[in-house]
Amino acid sequence: MTSPGTLNPGRVMREWARSLRAEEDALAMLREGWPYTLAACDETACYALTAGPLILPATTSFRAYQHAYAAA
Repeated sequence: MTSPGTLNPGRVMREWARSLRAEEDALAMLREGWPYTLAACDETACYALTAGPLILPATTSFRAYQHAYAAA
């Protein structure tokens, strides 16, 4: 168990993942064309999650995923 003042990158990342406000902030930055980075450190290391905007042509048939089924 860690004390309240102890650095805990796992807690920082979990709280960020659950936060609707953090999600909205990240999406706003990506929509504006800026990368988004979340960093958390402890006494031995720093951890970073970085996402960049995906730039696509205005007219595209891009699909993020497609379902593929194996032949029966």
